[in-house]
Amino acid sequence: MALLGLDVERFFVFLLCVGAGHLAGLWAITFAQPLLDLLGQNPDFFVARGNSVGDILILAFVNAVFMGAGAKVWNPNALWAGLFTASLIIPVFWFRHHFQDGGKFPDHMYEDLNISPGEMVERKAGILPYLVLVAGLATVLLANWFFVLPA
Repeated sequence: MALLGLDVERFFVFLLCVGAGHLAGLWAITFAQPLLDLLGQNPDFFVARGNSVGDILILAFVNAVFMGAGAKVWNPNALWAGLFTASLIIPVFWFRHHFQDGGKFPDHMYEDLNISPGEMVERKAGILPYLVLVAGLATVLLANWFFVLPA
């Protein structure tokens, strides 16, 4: 109680609020888990609803705005720590692709795509996937810069 600077009554109200927060969090996880599991096992959910690529991109960019804006709630440096931590996997992917796989996709990956190993040589998307990745990163960083916590 002394650490929080609260008297006995306010401390019990604080404990009640923390307990309510825990219950709300558990309820949200209980509610969302089956839905997220259902969407994870059925990625064609968006196709079945008739969503276009544009609809899915809008949903992804809105999610990126929430990620950038919400990172400051936990810690002002949470976004930078998360980006750094996520970037640690890049050397692993690079090593795996260039040294273990010899710069080519393994044959079993072609079997998953139902094509022969020499069939997939033409790149059809061009630079567009890279532009979308850069735009997503810019969206996260812009939202993190724009939304600030009140002083």
